[in-house]
Amino acid sequence: MRSQEPRDLYKYMNHELLIDFKNNLNPLGPPKELIELINGCMRSRVWTRYPDPNYLELRVSIASFYGLNPSYVVPCSCVSEAINLVIIAAKPDTVITVAPVHGVPEFPCTVLGIKLRYVLMREAGNNFEISMESLAKYVRSGGKYVIVIINPNDPTGTYLPPKEILSLAAEFKNSLFIINEAYVELSGMSSLANYNIPENIIIVRTFTKLLAAPGLGLSFTYCNCRSLTEVLNSLRPAWNISSICDCVYTRLLRDHAIELKKYLNDSIKYVREWRNYLVEHLRSLGLKIFDSVANYVLIKHSGIDARYLHKILARKYGIIIQPAHIFYGLGMEYSRFSVRHPRYCNVLLKALENVLKIH
Repeated sequence: MRSQEPRDLYKYMNHELLIDFKNNLNPLGPPKELIELINGCMRSRVWTRYPDPNYLELRVSIASFYGLNPSYVVPCSCVSEAINLVIIAAKPDTVITVAPVHGVPEFPCTVLGIKLRYVLMREAGNNFEISMESLAKYVRSGGKYVIVIINPNDPTGTYLPPKEILSLAAEFKNSLFIINEAYVELSGMSSLANYNIPENIIIVRTFTKLLAAPGLGLSFTYCNCRSLTEVLNSLRPAWNISSICDCVYTRLLRDHAIELKKYLNDSIKYVREWRNYLVEHLRSLGLKIFDSVANYVLIKHSGIDARYLHKILARKYGIIIQPAHIFYGLGMEYSRFSVRHPRYCNVLLKALENVLKIH
């Protein structure tokens, strides 16, 4: 299924005159090395040639940067492709997704006749909590399961410690756990890739959010299961990564690892600093803000419809936000704001103050 976001949302996306609090990309913007490499790869006309269908150099560069085994890295164009490939390869009876969540794997489940179930996180004070017991009850009921967990969760920013995931995977060895770590690096939290993961855990990572490059898509899967890796590679389209992406990311990870790691450390520092600034000032307006480790925050604005808030901020103040009712498990009283520099936050805060005065 394609995204069911309101059409109005797309009127404002990618408009250079608007302040974007919707897309939860790295607020530092892309590193200068990435921009230079894009220009260099374009000048060398790599787009006139097919890339290596096995992406050997790219896989080695990814593995070297993260300290992984390149044999278990599978390149994908985006997180959705990665998750869909895993589900098709695993052929489970049921896919369980921890919610709130958006972009669930409805299409492969519908086509393959796979049941899709949700385990809802509980709102508890300023947090959302995952009920591990609710998740375990599903799996204990029998059958073949794939469990999808975004960690940190989008949109709540809740982080599940790796030891809890590893414990669950150890208890349910016949289930496959897909851990989507799209935001783990910007959060500064520990990745499962730092642990000796069992064969029933597969990690999905992406560079899109990390490097603020949504038009230069590259994700990858990683697991310690050779047979699953081989199946994923056989299912993956031969050239699912463009020549430009192959060229840019191979060189960035291989030749600019030191600069990139400094950029990532700076990103973690500023995301924390700017998130704290945003949260503190949003709470001063009387809004409920949920604790987050990520580069976005979820807010609750009881009494104001999220669609209305989105429209008035876009039309009157030139600001776009993410109405959070599109996330399964959330209603019209929630919105998600990405973390931006305080100078942009001040514009958002003033606009929100004006809106709240009339409601």
